[in-house]
Amino acid sequence: MSKIIQASDIFCTFNKQQLFKGLSLSIHRGDRIALTGKSGSGKSTLLHILSGLTANYQGTVTYKNIDYRQMEPARLSKLRQHELGFIYQQSYWLGDYTVLENVSMPLRIQNKSTHEANQMAHQQLCHFNLNHKAHEPCHILSGGERQRMCLARAMIIRPEVLFADEPTGQLDAENAHLVMKQLTECTDDTTLIIATHDKDISQYCYTHIEL
Repeated sequence: MSKIIQASDIFCTFNKQQLFKGLSLSIHRGDRIALTGKSGSGKSTLLHILSGLTANYQGTVTYKNIDYRQMEPARLSKLRQHELGFIYQQSYWLGDYTVLENVSMPLRIQNKSTHEANQMAHQQLCHFNLNHKAHEPCHILSGGERQRMCLARAMIIRPEVLFADEPTGQLDAENAHLVMKQLTECTDDTTLIIATHDKDISQYCYTHIEL
């Protein structure tokens, strides 16, 4: 498998605490990686470094052999629109929009037509057993349904890399495993990097990196 992300000799300090001292990591296409460790160990920080969301570190991180720091803001923005997906512990959604509108939004940002975006969003919602909620407002969804909606939204662009920061942290065990089962089923061709403190959730990944 070809390498997609390379972190080399990373040093990072957060709140006066040294998190990484010369960390190097190679990530290949199709990898499923769990970043584990107790709270404050740097899981989220490393996720942000690997995804180009922060430049607050020393060292080099490349995506497809291009240093994030050498990319123009427009290039980074395009990456996030077309190639990199993100899921967070706290479900973020557009409260005044329906489930369908939330899931289709990334495609609308890509200037897809309303018809095409909605058609693809319906397909995603079917995969995550949410098609019957397509025209409902987001605020009536349960916690598990909202997280599955956010997963459908992240996956609709068919990202090359999906970054997930404690994606099941606010779910009960049943919903957590349902989300992870559906996540891994739809990411066969996607590189998956998850930050989690839950050892059960980390078992869905091939590689475990404890911080």
